[in-house]
Amino acid sequence: MLKFTYTPFTYLIGWKQHDKWYYGVRYARNCHPDNLWVSYFTSSKHVKAFREEHGEPDVVEVRQTFNDSIQAREWEHKVLRRLKVIQDKKWLNRGLGKSIPPMIGKDNPMYGKTHTQEVINFISRNNKGRTLSKESRDKISVAHKGRAKSDSHREKLSLGKMGPNNPMYGKHHSEEHKNKIRLSLIGDKSYWYGNHHSSETIEKLRITQTGKHHSEETKDKMRKSHQGKPIPKITCEYCGVTMMKTNYIRWHGERCKKFSREVKE
Repeated sequence: MLKFTYTPFTYLIGWKQHDKWYYGVRYARNCHPDNLWVSYFTSSKHVKAFREEHGEPDVVEVRQTFNDSIQAREWEHKVLRRLKVIQDKKWLNRGLGKSIPPMIGKDNPMYGKTHTQEVINFISRNNKGRTLSKESRDKISVAHKGRAKSDSHREKLSLGKMGPNNPMYGKHHSEEHKNKIRLSLIGDKSYWYGNHHSSETIEKLRITQTGKHHSEETKDKMRKSHQGKPIPKITCEYCGVTMMKTNYIRWHGERCKKFSREVKE
């Protein structure tokens, strides 16, 4: 079996008789121009449909090769934009190939800049009412299953939501919103009994939290949040454990494990 050197490339597919064309990019692992129309036939469903109806293209050309995937994707995007493929019906392309990865820090063209209020309002209006289809949500779910975030990734996510970066920074839920949240959870015992999460997820949560304790700093914050007042504690009438009221409401009383055993017996 031949081994190829990783070579991302852009290509042109066409049917001269029908004046139909497709310009694309290939940057997958182990890709090479020699695979074009041998084992790789584009990922476009529009090309696939046209090929099934009209047969094989009479133009199959590798247009340019690149050293890495970013260069290849940026070039494809540039070409498609210049050709105005979305407006021109002779092109089978239905997008501008915006598969360019997010640019972080100074590499991002918006680094140090902010959108005007007019642009912000425009983006807001265009996104209102938009929802992902079930098919799209399922694809995202499958793509992320089994993936574990690295410690550095977790740290970046954490820092990205701290202080002014947090969308709720300096804000508070309205009383109406708080009441909606409260009403949505009242009496929903299935949420706490585990029907909300799978048994596998519950076990993972249990393992990750076992042996963890609040730091002294966190405890001080919790004390201050009560404005110097002692934190109310309640003793569960079924298991005899004394705890904060919040833990009692969530895990004890009629939700206590000993209570559920008594009911079963």
